[in-house]
Amino acid sequence: MFALMPNFFERLDKIAGIESSRAAARLERTAFIFLLLTFASAPHSIAATQTAWIIGMAAWVIRLFLKPRRRFAFGRLDAALWGLFVWSAVSSAFSYKPAVSLDKLRGVAIFLIFYFACHNIRTRS
Repeated sequence: MFALMPNFFERLDKIAGIESSRAAARLERTAFIFLLLTFASAPHSIAATQTAWIIGMAAWVIRLFLKPRRRFAFGRLDAALWGLFVWSAVSSAFSYKPAVSLDKLRGVAIFLIFYFACHNIRTRS
């Protein structure tokens, strides 16, 4: 069974377009697998979708700190989305009931799925 695993990971890396160092490749694989789990569980379970998204997002964010680093090109839409998120976080922190408002930031943070998917899907296959 374990003899099949390197072959499986090579195929997965080919599908995901992963060409990085060993630690970075493991994090990219983890993010890609949890991205697939996010898509697979979306029609069935909100909790499973959110769990897969958060774990994959965590792996992707950790990967951003390892070399070779990826370059990002941010445009006007990105600035507007991040501005909305920052403004929502600031207004939640200073609201009348910050505990309730900060809990509601999960709804605002859903736009991060776009970045998670966009930066982890590199090939059309």
